[in-house]
Amino acid sequence: MRSSDAVLAKEWRRYLGLLGTLLEATAEQVRRELARISVLTQGEASRPPDHESG
Repeated sequence: MRSSDAVLAKEWRRYLGLLGTLLEATAEQVRRELARISVLTQGEASRPPDHESG
C-alpha cells in the first residue's frame, strides 16, 4: 500500500466515524421529537371536541 493510499484510508475511516456520530445524534433527535408528538396527540385525544352538537 502506498502512503497516499494509507492517508486516504485513514481519512475515510475518520469520515465514516463522523458520519456514524451524526446519524446517531439525528436518530436520537427523531426519537425525542416522535415522543413529544406522541404526548401531544395523546393529550388531544383525551380532550372533548371543540364544537357543540345539537
